[in-house]
Amino acid sequence: MKYALYAIALISFIWGAIVNSGFNSTSMLLATSYTSVFWGVALIYLYDFLMAEAGRNSPYMAEFYSSLRADLLVSCVIGFSLALLFWNAPNTYSWSNIDLAAIGLPFLVYALNDTIQSGRIKIGGNKLPRKIVSIMAFIQIITYGLSMYCLSYILSGKASSSQSVWIQLTIVSAALTFFFGAKQIRFILTKQRLEVSPVLLNLFQSIPASPLLYKELQSGADLWNAEIKKSNATKRKLSNSSRSKKKRK
Repeated sequence: MKYALYAIALISFIWGAIVNSGFNSTSMLLATSYTSVFWGVALIYLYDFLMAEAGRNSPYMAEFYSSLRADLLVSCVIGFSLALLFWNAPNTYSWSNIDLAAIGLPFLVYALNDTIQSGRIKIGGNKLPRKIVSIMAFIQIITYGLSMYCLSYILSGKASSSQSVWIQLTIVSAALTFFFGAKQIRFILTKQRLEVSPVLLNLFQSIPASPLLYKELQSGADLWNAEIKKSNATKRKLSNSSRSKKKRK
């Protein structure tokens, strides 16, 4: 799997650098580098999801991904329906169509909704800071807006066929990244427990240059879970004490 990850990261960056080279801008190269990351992250999520569906992931991750089946089905049906409409349009098919990107747009909408819902969940008696939720939602709204701008650029016929496909695949990758990420945050807050995927832990351990953050997340998850248990226990204790006082009155 790590070699597939290497390949997709390299292909997405080189492909993006080539198709966007006409802009001759350092900022465009940086933008290509940033957006190419979505390809790798989306692949990682899909790999983890498929391993869970195959029964080769932890019960926690299997429960998480099973909770996404309905939303995945709805998003895929909507996306593929839009793609089919573009494909069967009376005009001759061209690379200026946006059928590929249509598959990803519903996932971005789901991601924004789950981010907003996450801000309403209390954990340890507190909600996520509004500032954090606002920043997350803002990033997703900007991503959606940029996606619409890029699709308008494609529909205008200004994009080459290769650039059109790269842009659309990048939009789909970004949509899947935000979808799985937002769903996972909401799931963690709802369950009030954080666990690291053993599949991804093994994957990153096999990659010498992988981020240390994920490797250290296991110990961080244990500390976080312990803190949440402590906070919930304190909250229950205060609640029971309050009820006892009311009964005495």
